[in-house]
Amino acid sequence: MILGIDGRLANADQPAGAGHYCREVLRALQALPDGPQLRIYLDREARAFFEEWGDIRVLPAQPFWTHRALADELHRDPPDVFFTPVTQLPWRCPCPTLVSVLDLAVRRYPRCFPWRKRMGMALKTRHAVHHADHFIAISEATATDLRHFYGVHASRVTVAPLGVSEAYRNAGNRDLPRPTCLSEIPDAYILYLGQIQPRKNLGRLIDAFEKLCEAHPDLPHHLVLAGADGWQPEATHRVAATSSVAHRIHLLGYIPEAELPALMAHADVLTLVSQGEGFGLPVVEAMAAGTAVLAADSASLPEILGDAGVLVDPTYTAAITEGLAKLLNDPTLRATCEARGKARAAQFTWTHCATTIARTAETLTSGD
Repeated sequence: MILGIDGRLANADQPAGAGHYCREVLRALQALPDGPQLRIYLDREARAFFEEWGDIRVLPAQPFWTHRALADELHRDPPDVFFTPVTQLPWRCPCPTLVSVLDLAVRRYPRCFPWRKRMGMALKTRHAVHHADHFIAISEATATDLRHFYGVHASRVTVAPLGVSEAYRNAGNRDLPRPTCLSEIPDAYILYLGQIQPRKNLGRLIDAFEKLCEAHPDLPHHLVLAGADGWQPEATHRVAATSSVAHRIHLLGYIPEAELPALMAHADVLTLVSQGEGFGLPVVEAMAAGTAVLAADSASLPEILGDAGVLVDPTYTAAITEGLAKLLNDPTLRATCEARGKARAAQFTWTHCATTIARTAETLTSGD
């Protein structure tokens, strides 16, 4: 079976989020012993990530690339199944189609998105809902949202949870040297990893950290926010800069992939109190690295974290503050979370994710 894949996100200069998902899925699909033959479509010269790959097709960059250059190529030489790792499908596709849905936060939390992004995502998703043959949801929560917001029948959705790379599991002993991005940061820190954008609830996290420092002045911890600016990052930068503990808050920007496992492993707590996570990959990466997790009690995060961390209501600053205080002041609780997290993280593998995608694609060719 030839599986055609839109690989542009994996070819990004600084892949993160969806780009990281695309890369890991491609790696895992390529490594499957009896996996499909991959045909990758790009809109510019392949970066080093694709150096030893086989069938790479670079199509001319142009406006509406998906609906023009990619659609023309699919009609000229169609694969057996076309798979897109984001909710973006050519208007016309001559072969069965498989579409990943990472989250539908834009429907649950529209105010967290600029209007152009809301409109664009709405058009893409509605088109996919009406024309895709099948969907891959990365969590049960995302599958539920597909059914709730778009009426997609359960028979058209397969859940394929994300995995975690071995680099995070190997980082769990904390023997890795501290990454260069921490050169000016004390040993004790709380970590957020992800884009800087409104949906991540970082303003409230910063407020909670400020109140934590006021209530527990002996705590040595700093707050590290690692990730590139997304949309509307100005508010987060402003809240951090004007905080009474601004000297203990560090926005590191984009961190190279090779440094992330050590950054995660050296943290005392990872916090992800965002709204509308489709999966929350940093949670699994933290668990694999032996780092305790504080997460929002909404969307997919309870499903992913289980009883291996502390869940809090992300809409209340006091709840976030209390959750951080519990983990940082109770070594026994933190050690329990770390041990449970490692065991739970073992359930999430990219091989399982890729196998589910490949098997689902195979059913589309057989008509089952």
